[in-house]
Amino acid sequence: MNATFPLLLLAASLLLGFMAVVLGSSGLLILAALLFGATWLALLLGFWNGFSGLVQAVRRWEDDQQP
Repeated sequence: MNATFPLLLLAASLLLGFMAVVLGSSGLLILAALLFGATWLALLLGFWNGFSGLVQAVRRWEDDQQP
């Protein structure tokens, strides 16, 4: 997974939040829910990307330690 993908999701969620302010209170609740969901999805994907990179680094280090 590309490392910039969670950042793009976060930017899209911020854009949705800006659109919610422009649309007013009727669409605000729907777009706020989308903003909340997209933000948490971006954070979780970023965490998973970092964690999988850490696991790969540990595996490479273990392979280097074997004779």
